[in-house]
This record gives sequence, C-alpha cells and structure tokens, in this order.
Amino acid sequence: INVNKLKPKMNMKVVPGSQLKNTRAEARTFLVRAWTLFGGALGIAAILVVRLFQLQVLEHELYETRSEDNRIEVQPVPAGRGLIFDRHGILLAEDRSFSSLELVPERTGTVGVVETINAVSGLIEIRESEIEAFYGRLARKRRPYQGIPLKLRLREEEAAVIRVNGHLLPGVQVSSIAVRHYPLGEVGAHAVGSVRRITSDDLNRLDRSKYAATRYVGRRGVEAFYEQSLHGDVGHRRVEVDVRGRVIRELELSA
Repeated sequence: INVNKLKPKMNMKVVPGSQLKNTRAEARTFLVRAWTLFGGALGIAAILVVRLFQLQVLEHELYETRSEDNRIEVQPVPAGRGLIFDRHGILLAEDRSFSSLELVPERTGTVGVVETINAVSGLIEIRESEIEAFYGRLARKRRPYQGIPLKLRLREEEAAVIRVNGHLLPGVQVSSIAVRHYPLGEVGAHAVGSVRRITSDDLNRLDRSKYAATRYVGRRGVEAFYEQSLHGDVGHRRVEVDVRGRVIRELELSA
C-alpha cells in the first residue's frame, strides 16, 4: 500500500511576516479612525444637547421676552383736541373723525411703495391728485413708521375692501383720523384761528412725549394761543402685530 496516496493533499501558502504586520497596522488604523469619528459625532451631539438645554432652560425667559417684543407693539394713541365755545356757549371748533387710507413706506418690504399703490388702485379708486399729494407728504420730514395718508375720507365699502385684502397689501392700513371742523365756517375765523399739520420743527420745540402720534397743532388765533390747553393727553395701546407689522388685535388701551 502506498502510504503517500492515503495522505490528504493540502495546499500550503506561506505568508511573509511583513504582510502580516501591514494587515495588523491597517486594522489598528481603521479602529483609530472609527473611534475618532465616533468620538467626534459624540462630541457634536453633546454640544447640541448642551446648546439646546441652554436655549430651552437657561435662556428661556430671555428669548421668550424677545419673541414677545417682536410680536407686541406699544403704539401711541393721538389725543383728541379740545372744543372751543364762545361766551354764549356756541360751538366754534370741534374734532370730526373719518376713515383714512394710509401707507407706511417702511413696511412695504420688497414690494415697494409704487407697486403697493398700484395694487391699491386696482381695488379702489385712487385719483392722480391723491397720489401726487401722497408723494408730497412722503418727501417731508416725518417720524419713522408714521402712516402717510393716501386717500382721505374713505367710504365704508372702500375700507371693507382694503381690510379683506390686507394680507396682499403690506404697509397699508385703514386709520381713524380726527379733522378740525368749524361749524360757523368763516364767521369768527380770524379769532378762532386754524390748525396745520405738525412738522419736525414743531416737534423740536414741543415735548415729543406729549405729541406722539399728534397730526395737527394750532396755527393762529385761539387755536395757537391756547395750544397747551387744547391739546389733550396722549394715550397708548398694546397691539399684536404680524410679521408685516399689521395690527391683528388690540390687547390693551390706556389713557
């Protein structure tokens, strides 16, 4: 019997020692890289958790206040002007209110003033003379974010159209404006006097805090001489506004 034939044939392969060392080195390198990536990911996750804890817990009140400040505005409410009577009790001057369409240029955003006026003109009638008067008022010095009248004496149906389409008209608002009315007309006008729109020069010489949102001041006669007495006290209201600065609802009114 041939013993050599009974032995199983085995394929033997000799691996050089240098190749074994390279394989072990690659394995170590892989493990180092894997642990490095894992450690980096764990570190980033830890930073995010710490930052989230800081924002949600430690600085919660701070950002809540900032958010509230962005959502809530305190707006001045113009003071009503006093009445003027003669010595017999006859009314010589009073305020009358009506709706006015105003535009706040700073709140038109990327749309711009021109495009906003064009959009409004597509909804209600705006005369060319009213547009020219608007640009004349726009060129004057004024308070930032002060509404500029675009159309005076707005009818109720026109005001309703603007309110319904308000989301398409950034910077456009319907306001109630008090206008000085003289029941006797020109009779006694030389003594009663008149009012005019307040200017930046007027604000420089007057107490700004008492004339916030005030539109008119006495120009001559009794209106000018008794300005301090006829001018009422400015009130304030807290309102909720949207991202475009439009009033959503009134929260509080204080005299």
